[in-house]
Amino acid sequence: MPEPSPKPINTAAADSQEQFVALMNQHQSRLSAFIESLVPDYQAALDLLQDTNLVLWRKREQFQPGSNFWAWASTVAYQEVLHHRRSFSRSKVVFSDKLVEQLADVSRERLETHDDRCRLLRLCLQELPERQRTTVERRYSEAASVGAIAAEQQTSVNAISKQLQRARLALLHCIERKLAEEEPS
Repeated sequence: MPEPSPKPINTAAADSQEQFVALMNQHQSRLSAFIESLVPDYQAALDLLQDTNLVLWRKREQFQPGSNFWAWASTVAYQEVLHHRRSFSRSKVVFSDKLVEQLADVSRERLETHDDRCRLLRLCLQELPERQRTTVERRYSEAASVGAIAAEQQTSVNAISKQLQRARLALLHCIERKLAEEEPS
């Protein structure tokens, strides 16, 4: 008996799904932060992120490639949060729908600038003097304690704390300056 020939693979659909998965992955941290800003219970926020991902996947055919994925995904997440709130409306601590809507608007605005700020932070880190940059990277990328850094640099904990404080201030000013430079006139 001859073997059945394999079904042809729809490469356009496979590419479309891969692009959709890439968009979902790209926006996971923003979606998580958005949901966490609206739901006080961390575990509930994690569950809602999973629910949102399922809804996004089920509705992936409705997404128009080239349109604003973040706007679409955050609207889905917002609807999931509202559904969750209705399910738990008997709880003693419940925000009004109006407050949740305001929180969602503020959170969306802040998260829209998150990627730009991260990009600018990487640029500004490169502008720090090498010693400050190394100290910042050890403290935040490698999670080294201030005490460990002080021991490595053979200096006091206070000196490292001041160095980090100056570096954070320089980074803040640098990011604000670059954001102002990028604003349209």
